[in-house]
Amino acid sequence: MHPSVLYRHSKGLLKQQGGQRALSFETENYIIEYINVCAEWGYPMDSLDLRYIIKMYLDKLEVTNKRFKNNMPGPDFVQCFLNRHKDKISQRICQNIKRSRAAVSPETITSFFEELEKSLVDVPRIMNHSKSNVSIMMAGTAAGDLLPPYVVYKAQNLYDTCVSRGPRETEYFR
Repeated sequence: MHPSVLYRHSKGLLKQQGGQRALSFETENYIIEYINVCAEWGYPMDSLDLRYIIKMYLDKLEVTNKRFKNNMPGPDFVQCFLNRHKDKISQRICQNIKRSRAAVSPETITSFFEELEKSLVDVPRIMNHSKSNVSIMMAGTAAGDLLPPYVVYKAQNLYDTCVSRGPRETEYFR
């Protein structure tokens, strides 16, 4: 065996996953820590973001890494980085949902339907069938308050019979 192979075996470098490091172990852990903080705050990063973070870090320290063109790591480096730290971070497909939607609890949903049931107590459920359209819009605030329903009829005129038996504070339009 070549002496360099023996050296790497003795230092455990061959067991390291994800190829050779361009950054120190501490620096990579520091970057991972803040990637996870950003994800907790609702701002996940993609591989291009990671590449820019590393470039800005190296530029700020005025360090030039010869492995990177203009201090910008390539996609291969990012893949090796992810392989090395797969127990701490992973690459996922983005699913855009708002933080308020992600934080909705089963109790909030149950409360919504309980309030909806109360609101619909005096509303007749059986209607005569006709060729007309009615749109009913329901909304709630981030604080969990339900807004009054908004009803839109497909009609030329809005008659009193259309607006007299709905829930309180309902808004009507044609």
